[in-house]
Amino acid sequence: QTRLHCAAVQADLPMVRLLIDLGASVHARDRDGRQPLHLAAYHQMASTIDNSSLARSELMRLLLDTGAELDAKDSLGDTPLSLASHEGLSSSFKVLLGAGANPSWHEEHQCCTFQFVLAFLSNSDEAGAVTALLREGSDDVNARDKDGHTLLDRAARLGFPAAVKALLDAGADPNISGRSTPLHFAAVLMEHPDDEEAVLALCNAGADVDAVDVKGYTPLHYAAWRGSPSAVQLLLGRGA
Repeated sequence: QTRLHCAAVQADLPMVRLLIDLGASVHARDRDGRQPLHLAAYHQMASTIDNSSLARSELMRLLLDTGAELDAKDSLGDTPLSLASHEGLSSSFKVLLGAGANPSWHEEHQCCTFQFVLAFLSNSDEAGAVTALLREGSDDVNARDKDGHTLLDRAARLGFPAAVKALLDAGADPNISGRSTPLHFAAVLMEHPDDEEAVLALCNAGADVDAVDVKGYTPLHYAAWRGSPSAVQLLLGRGA
Protein backbone atom coordinates (compact mmCIF):
# COMPACT_ATOMS: atom_id res chain seq x y z
CA GLN A 1 0.00 0.00 0.00
CA THR A 2 1.05 3.57 -0.63
CA ARG A 3 0.84 6.30 1.99
CA LEU A 4 -2.31 7.50 0.26
CA HIS A 5 -3.89 4.07 0.66
CA CYS A 6 -3.10 4.14 4.38
CA ALA A 7 -4.52 7.64 4.82
CA ALA A 8 -7.67 6.60 2.96
CA VAL A 9 -8.15 3.58 5.24
CA GLN A 10 -7.95 5.83 8.30
CA ALA A 11 -10.19 8.51 6.75
CA ASP A 12 -7.41 11.01 7.48
CA LEU A 13 -8.65 13.86 5.29
CA PRO A 14 -5.84 16.37 6.03
CA MET A 15 -3.20 13.75 5.23
CA VAL A 16 -4.98 12.75 2.02
CA ARG A 17 -5.04 16.40 0.93
CA LEU A 18 -1.34 16.79 1.74
CA LEU A 19 -0.31 13.64 -0.10
CA ILE A 20 -2.31 14.61 -3.18
CA ASP A 21 -0.74 18.08 -3.12
CA LEU A 22 2.66 16.38 -2.99
CA GLY A 23 1.85 14.36 -6.08
CA ALA A 24 0.55 11.05 -4.71
CA SER A 25 -1.30 9.07 -7.38
CA VAL A 26 -4.99 8.36 -6.85
CA HIS A 27 -4.62 5.54 -9.39
CA ALA A 28 -2.02 3.52 -7.47
CA ARG A 29 -3.09 -0.03 -6.65
CA ASP A 30 -2.29 -2.23 -3.67
CA ARG A 31 -1.64 -5.98 -3.89
CA ASP A 32 -5.40 -6.60 -4.07
CA GLY A 33 -5.68 -4.28 -7.05
CA ARG A 34 -7.47 -1.64 -5.01
CA GLN A 35 -7.05 2.08 -5.45
CA PRO A 36 -7.38 4.55 -2.55
CA LEU A 37 -11.04 5.14 -3.45
CA HIS A 38 -11.80 1.45 -2.90
CA LEU A 39 -10.39 1.65 0.62
CA ALA A 40 -12.07 4.96 1.43
CA ALA A 41 -15.41 3.52 0.33
CA TYR A 42 -15.57 0.55 2.66
CA HIS A 43 -13.15 0.87 5.57
CA GLN A 44 -14.72 1.98 8.86
CA MET A 45 -11.41 2.64 10.62
CA ALA A 46 -10.69 6.22 11.70
CA SER A 47 -7.47 7.76 12.98
CA THR A 48 -9.34 10.17 15.26
CA ILE A 49 -12.81 10.45 16.72
CA ASP A 50 -13.47 13.30 14.26
CA ASN A 51 -13.04 11.03 11.24
CA SER A 52 -16.74 10.30 10.92
CA SER A 53 -18.81 9.14 7.97
CA LEU A 54 -19.00 12.80 6.92
CA ALA A 55 -15.21 12.98 6.73
CA ARG A 56 -15.13 9.74 4.72
CA SER A 57 -17.69 11.17 2.30
CA GLU A 58 -15.64 14.34 1.86
CA LEU A 59 -12.52 12.23 1.37
CA MET A 60 -14.15 10.27 -1.43
CA ARG A 61 -15.31 13.45 -3.12
CA LEU A 62 -11.74 14.79 -2.93
CA LEU A 63 -10.35 11.63 -4.53
CA LEU A 64 -12.97 11.80 -7.27
CA ASP A 65 -12.31 15.49 -7.90
CA THR A 66 -8.62 14.63 -8.22
CA GLY A 67 -9.32 12.05 -10.91
CA ALA A 68 -9.95 8.78 -9.08
CA GLU A 69 -11.66 6.13 -11.22
CA LEU A 70 -15.26 5.86 -10.06
CA ASP A 71 -15.85 2.33 -11.36
CA ALA A 72 -12.34 0.89 -11.09
CA LYS A 73 -12.33 -2.86 -10.41
CA ASP A 74 -9.98 -4.61 -8.02
CA SER A 75 -8.44 -8.05 -8.60
CA LEU A 76 -11.75 -9.70 -7.64
CA GLY A 77 -13.82 -7.44 -9.86
CA ASP A 78 -15.21 -5.32 -7.03
CA THR A 79 -15.79 -1.60 -7.51
CA PRO A 80 -15.85 1.02 -4.73
CA LEU A 81 -19.67 0.92 -4.95
CA SER A 82 -19.89 -2.85 -4.57
CA LEU A 83 -17.53 -2.78 -1.57
CA ALA A 84 -19.58 -0.04 0.09
CA SER A 85 -22.71 -2.11 -0.50
CA HIS A 86 -21.12 -5.22 1.03
CA GLU A 87 -20.17 -3.30 4.16
CA GLY A 88 -23.53 -1.57 4.42
CA LEU A 89 -22.01 1.91 4.40
CA SER A 90 -24.81 4.06 3.07
CA SER A 91 -22.78 7.27 3.39
CA SER A 92 -20.22 5.86 0.93
CA PHE A 93 -22.95 4.28 -1.16
CA LYS A 94 -24.79 7.58 -1.58
CA VAL A 95 -21.66 9.54 -2.52
CA LEU A 96 -20.62 7.02 -5.16
CA LEU A 97 -24.09 6.57 -6.59
CA GLY A 98 -24.56 10.35 -6.66
CA ALA A 99 -21.28 10.70 -8.55
CA GLY A 100 -22.59 8.38 -11.25
CA ALA A 101 -21.16 5.01 -10.22
CA ASN A 102 -22.31 2.18 -12.46
CA PRO A 103 -24.53 -0.28 -10.55
CA SER A 104 -24.42 -2.96 -13.26
CA TRP A 105 -22.00 -5.10 -11.20
CA HIS A 106 -24.84 -5.89 -8.85
CA GLU A 107 -27.18 -7.07 -11.55
CA GLU A 108 -25.04 -10.20 -11.89
CA HIS A 109 -24.19 -10.68 -8.22
CA GLN A 110 -27.30 -9.65 -6.29
CA CYS A 111 -31.03 -10.25 -6.49
CA CYS A 112 -33.76 -7.67 -5.92
CA THR A 113 -32.07 -6.26 -2.80
CA PHE A 114 -29.91 -3.91 -4.81
CA GLN A 115 -32.81 -2.62 -6.87
CA PHE A 116 -34.57 -2.10 -3.56
CA VAL A 117 -31.66 -0.04 -2.21
CA LEU A 118 -31.56 2.02 -5.39
CA ALA A 119 -35.29 2.63 -5.14
CA PHE A 120 -35.34 4.17 -1.72
CA LEU A 121 -32.01 5.96 -2.01
CA SER A 122 -33.57 7.97 -4.83
CA ASN A 123 -36.98 8.23 -3.20
CA SER A 124 -37.66 10.20 -0.03
CA ASP A 125 -40.67 7.96 0.58
CA GLU A 126 -38.80 4.85 1.75
CA ALA A 127 -41.96 3.05 2.85
CA GLY A 128 -43.56 3.80 -0.51
CA ALA A 129 -40.54 2.39 -2.32
CA VAL A 130 -40.82 -0.83 -0.33
CA THR A 131 -44.52 -1.13 -1.10
CA ALA A 132 -43.90 -0.51 -4.79
CA LEU A 133 -41.14 -3.11 -4.91
CA LEU A 134 -43.27 -5.77 -3.26
CA ARG A 135 -46.20 -4.90 -5.51
CA GLU A 136 -44.10 -5.16 -8.68
CA GLY A 137 -42.65 -8.58 -7.99
CA SER A 138 -43.68 -11.88 -6.52
CA ASP A 139 -40.49 -12.20 -4.49
CA ASP A 140 -40.84 -13.58 -1.00
CA VAL A 141 -40.23 -10.71 1.42
CA ASN A 142 -37.85 -13.04 3.29
CA ALA A 143 -35.96 -14.19 0.18
CA ARG A 144 -32.17 -14.04 0.37
CA ASP A 145 -29.69 -12.68 -2.14
CA LYS A 146 -26.52 -14.52 -3.18
CA ASP A 147 -24.76 -13.25 -0.06
CA GLY A 148 -27.47 -14.74 2.13
CA HIS A 149 -29.01 -11.39 3.08
CA THR A 150 -32.70 -10.51 3.13
CA LEU A 151 -34.29 -7.18 2.26
CA LEU A 152 -34.68 -6.51 5.98
CA ASP A 153 -30.98 -7.20 6.55
CA ARG A 154 -30.05 -4.65 3.90
CA ALA A 155 -32.47 -2.00 5.13
CA ALA A 156 -31.29 -2.39 8.73
CA ARG A 157 -27.64 -2.39 7.74
CA LEU A 158 -27.97 0.69 5.55
CA GLY A 159 -29.84 2.62 8.22
CA PHE A 160 -33.29 3.19 6.71
CA PRO A 161 -35.85 2.95 9.54
CA ALA A 162 -38.90 3.69 7.39
CA ALA A 163 -37.92 0.85 5.07
CA VAL A 164 -37.35 -1.44 8.06
CA LYS A 165 -40.83 -0.65 9.37
CA ALA A 166 -42.46 -1.14 5.97
CA LEU A 167 -40.78 -4.51 5.50
CA LEU A 168 -41.83 -5.63 8.97
CA ASP A 169 -45.40 -4.57 8.17
CA ALA A 170 -45.15 -6.62 4.97
CA GLY A 171 -44.27 -9.73 6.95
CA ALA A 172 -40.47 -9.69 7.04
CA ASP A 173 -39.15 -11.98 9.77
CA PRO A 174 -36.89 -10.10 12.25
CA ASN A 175 -35.53 -13.41 13.57
CA ILE A 176 -34.85 -15.23 10.32
CA SER A 177 -31.82 -17.44 10.75
CA GLY A 178 -28.53 -16.57 9.10
CA ARG A 179 -25.02 -15.44 9.93
CA SER A 180 -26.57 -12.46 11.72
CA THR A 181 -30.06 -11.09 12.35
CA PRO A 182 -31.35 -7.71 11.15
CA LEU A 183 -31.04 -6.47 14.74
CA HIS A 184 -27.32 -7.28 14.69
CA PHE A 185 -26.97 -5.18 11.54
CA ALA A 186 -28.94 -2.28 12.99
CA ALA A 187 -26.93 -2.33 16.23
CA VAL A 188 -23.49 -2.68 14.66
CA LEU A 189 -23.70 0.23 12.24
CA MET A 190 -25.14 3.11 14.26
CA GLU A 191 -23.55 5.76 12.07
CA HIS A 192 -26.94 7.10 11.04
CA PRO A 193 -28.99 9.52 13.18
CA ASP A 194 -32.10 7.39 12.71
CA ASP A 195 -30.56 4.00 13.51
CA GLU A 196 -32.19 3.98 16.94
CA GLU A 197 -35.57 3.97 15.18
CA ALA A 198 -34.57 0.86 13.23
CA VAL A 199 -33.47 -0.90 16.42
CA LEU A 200 -36.72 0.09 18.13
CA ALA A 201 -38.87 -1.08 15.22
CA LEU A 202 -37.15 -4.46 15.18
CA CYS A 203 -37.56 -4.85 18.95
CA ASN A 204 -41.24 -3.92 18.71
CA ALA A 205 -41.65 -6.57 16.01
CA GLY A 206 -40.35 -9.25 18.33
CA ALA A 207 -36.67 -9.39 17.38
CA ASP A 208 -34.68 -11.55 19.80
CA VAL A 209 -32.43 -9.09 21.66
CA ASP A 210 -30.19 -11.95 22.77
CA ALA A 211 -29.84 -13.61 19.37
CA VAL A 212 -26.32 -14.88 18.75
CA ASP A 213 -24.57 -14.56 15.37
CA VAL A 214 -22.02 -16.97 13.91
CA LYS A 215 -19.28 -15.35 15.99
CA GLY A 216 -21.23 -15.78 19.21
CA TYR A 217 -22.05 -12.08 19.59
CA THR A 218 -25.40 -10.50 20.45
CA PRO A 219 -26.70 -7.12 19.22
CA LEU A 220 -25.68 -5.68 22.61
CA HIS A 221 -22.08 -6.73 22.02
CA TYR A 222 -22.04 -4.79 18.75
CA ALA A 223 -23.78 -1.72 20.16
CA ALA A 224 -21.19 -1.57 22.95
CA TRP A 225 -18.33 -2.21 20.53
CA ARG A 226 -19.44 0.70 18.32
CA GLY A 227 -19.81 2.96 21.36
CA SER A 228 -23.51 3.70 20.94
CA PRO A 229 -25.00 4.55 24.35
CA SER A 230 -28.52 4.99 22.95
CA ALA A 231 -28.52 1.53 21.35
CA VAL A 232 -27.04 -0.03 24.49
CA GLN A 233 -29.71 1.60 26.68
CA LEU A 234 -32.49 0.60 24.29
CA LEU A 235 -31.38 -3.03 24.17
CA LEU A 236 -30.90 -3.22 27.93
CA GLY A 237 -34.36 -1.73 28.36
CA ARG A 238 -35.72 -4.57 26.24
CA GLY A 239 -34.12 -7.19 28.47
CA ALA A 240 -30.79 -7.82 26.76
